[in-house]
Amino acid sequence: MNPAVGHLIGLSHDGGMGPLATGCAVAAFSVAVIARLAVPALADTSVAPTPGISQVPGATSSASTMPQASPISPSPAATPSATTLGPSQPPPSLRPIPEPLPPAVRIAGSAALNSRVAVRLSHRLTNIKLGTDVAVVVRDAATGALIFSRQPTAPMHSASNMKLITAVDALTTMPASSAFHTSVFAGASPSDIVLKGQGDPMLTVTDVRQLADDTAATFASASSVTVHLDMTYFAPASLAPGWPASYVPSEAAAVSPLAYLGDYSASPQVKVLKSFVTELNAKGLHASVGPDAIVPAGTAMLADSAHHTLSQAIHLMLQVSENNIAETLFRHVAISRGLPPTWSGSQVAALQTLQSLGVSTAGLTLADGSGLSRADTVTAQSLVQVLALTRGAARAPYSDIYATDALPIAGKTGTLRAALGRFTSAVSRCVAGSARGKTGTLHDTVTMSGVTDSTDGSERIFSILVNQRPEQYPILATRQAVDALVATINGCYQ
Repeated sequence: MNPAVGHLIGLSHDGGMGPLATGCAVAAFSVAVIARLAVPALADTSVAPTPGISQVPGATSSASTMPQASPISPSPAATPSATTLGPSQPPPSLRPIPEPLPPAVRIAGSAALNSRVAVRLSHRLTNIKLGTDVAVVVRDAATGALIFSRQPTAPMHSASNMKLITAVDALTTMPASSAFHTSVFAGASPSDIVLKGQGDPMLTVTDVRQLADDTAATFASASSVTVHLDMTYFAPASLAPGWPASYVPSEAAAVSPLAYLGDYSASPQVKVLKSFVTELNAKGLHASVGPDAIVPAGTAMLADSAHHTLSQAIHLMLQVSENNIAETLFRHVAISRGLPPTWSGSQVAALQTLQSLGVSTAGLTLADGSGLSRADTVTAQSLVQVLALTRGAARAPYSDIYATDALPIAGKTGTLRAALGRFTSAVSRCVAGSARGKTGTLHDTVTMSGVTDSTDGSERIFSILVNQRPEQYPILATRQAVDALVATINGCYQ
């Protein structure tokens, strides 16, 4: 499958669709995702600004100077305020799901059911399609009481469950309404301009066309213009620790501050630059490409694109397991914490953020933001702690994780939809619509961490990490064995 399409709709690891022909079945899903990219989001928190990310919603295009904002550190969560990024409120599909059981009134699970669930899990973990290297933690969301655990602190590959950590780190360090910027600055001479990418993971062709229109409006017709790139917002692209060379360009793009959404090429900035120059020429300028340049502080900004927010990026990353978004946010977290946007700086920033939240980082190696790296390790205990934060009394900053088009719903949406064979078996379909979780798949790893309602009216938080799965069985067989465990945790599979 074309990586730009396959990854956009979450098929690289978590989708499980296989051959190109099978991808036709999800074409409508891909179109629907793209159609929503420019729709505004609601959540907001009071956090200091990050360079390249604006707290002022919406797009701007005016002559100004680039703000020199200071890097940020996590600050205490504040009560969110509703904002909009355009003339209308977002449709219901982008609003967080109403919380029917807030923590103050959420009920605890019954001891009898908890006991039965624990016994059933012990028995069903002997399923040969899971193998023997499985870590599981289940807790009551209301009380935090431990219902079941196996290898809770064992360092495990989590695959794309890592994106839950990336989402929480990003929402801790940046407001959900933060807008990503791609800007054009004046160059060294009146005929020079500099296109500077600042890590918009949702950039589209339409955005670049509008940016070119706004830039052309600052020049007289038929002017000659030389376009330079400033790529210094992130460190130069390189492979993450634990990434085979074959991962770029296939499983992920070279991490770039200037790239189109869904572009999994080795030099994604080249495509954006070519598009920008072509659009300038279409507007009557004589535009050409010059060498890379660096924008000095205080340089006049000619035009700016800021159409996409952290909220939107979180939604799409979780829904379709988009790797490039995860790696871009991984770097933004480093910038927010005043650390260099390198692999090592991002790793330190991710761990520091978790530690500031009280999450145990023992056994964690966060080599990247997507979970692709073979060097990544997490524990089932730490993932449950992260999820508990998003469901607890201080959950407001993390509400985007549970928007209807964010964390997939069992048997219904994203990488858990029934079309991919998830929650369709006789024993697991009973939990369809009642559980939400982040999927993860590598050739030897199948994971799911999330939350589920229970048959006794309580809510349970869980993490299931299958490593060294028996590869004589299809990946779908192991996934469906995990689905059966989720149904067991829910209580409907008796």
